[in-house]
Amino acid sequence: MIEPMTKDDLDDVVEIERRIFPSPWTHSQFKAEISNPFCHYLVAKVEGKVIGYIGFVGVEDEGYITNIAVNNGIRRMGVGTLLLARVFEKAIESGVKRLLLDVRRSNLDAQRLYSRFGFAEVAIRKNYYSDNFEDAVVMASELSNNTRAPELIEGIKMRVMKNRRYWSRV
Repeated sequence: MIEPMTKDDLDDVVEIERRIFPSPWTHSQFKAEISNPFCHYLVAKVEGKVIGYIGFVGVEDEGYITNIAVNNGIRRMGVGTLLLARVFEKAIESGVKRLLLDVRRSNLDAQRLYSRFGFAEVAIRKNYYSDNFEDAVVMASELSNNTRAPELIEGIKMRVMKNRRYWSRV
């Protein structure tokens, strides 16, 4: 279900990216990212088709979530939550002590999801998104201070996996 992103996944990933984001990443950008040893990209699949993806860059003890997306037809069914949980596991395994990300100020659903993982606002990037000059909220989660992180992640994964039968609605 969740596995490392490969070049074979890029067409599906780019298609999701184009449908969701006003300034989508390109095939070559994703290809460069998955070739970078500091980058970790994962995909969620149902019946061999990518339904969501996430990426993060980890350097020493800090990580940055570059992107996360789930196919439009199956949002709010736990796929993004499961992807985020897997990144937390990978980050902890890699020695990352702090994860950061940017999110549109208007994307309250995403901000609620991130706050479940201990993310909190640490800064605002004014006019960060060039498509409409919207601000980005910079959020951080301190993994080294979150002693409950593994327990939280396992609990979330268990709840999400109960709903996986709905994911076939791609």
